Amino acid sequence: MGYITISELKSEYPTVDYSAYSDTTLQTIIERATAKVDDFCEQTFGLETITDEIAKAFIDADSSLVIFPRKKPIVSLTSVNLVKGSADVSISLVNGNNDFIYTIPEPKERIVFPIADITLQSVSLLDFGTLRTVEFYSKITYQAGYTTIPDIVKEATALFAIDTIARSSNITGAVSVSQGGISINYGSNSGGRSELVKDAERLLHGYTRVTGF
Repeated sequence: MGYITISELKSEYPTVDYSAYSDTTLQTIIERATAKVDDFCEQTFGLETITDEIAKAFIDADSSLVIFPRKKPIVSLTSVNLVKGSADVSISLVNGNNDFIYTIPEPKERIVFPIADITLQSVSLLDFGTLRTVEFYSKITYQAGYTTIPDIVKEATALFAIDTIARSSNITGAVSVSQGGISINYGSNSGGRSELVKDAERLLHGYTRVTGF
């Protein structure tokens, strides 16, 4: 599956001549464009469960435990362990009233645990105050991704797809080509990155994956 449909691609770029491409071929082009989006962002965008990910964590100035999973947006949390050396302890996600003790603030890129509410489920890892000055990390299982693909991601997918179609028409290796109402310049040679690709990458910069350990 791709991030856009064939009808969405044709609607976005109605002046392009698609007559030489079967629906099967267009679907393949869209799926390859989707893979380019994923490769650039270093993540997929569909909703999924990630198990035992090693994620960046630290104690902030408000004495809260802050965890940055690699995939976003974060939807829900299943488990959290704090790890330092051979110590590996789990954190309860709820309090005595069975209310979640953590929050996932907008834009849902981090998980925050107020230190006062944290209960360890086995032996103490360290006094939390000292964790500010030592290296530790978290191991988490969580759900993240989009149930509806963002419009910007769809637009970038379409740009990659149209670039592929234009390149397939450029059998002579020209520096620039036109396909329907779309003109594309490849810079110094046909193997360069077109303006379509550059535009797609600019759109996706806000969706690149958070770097972890």
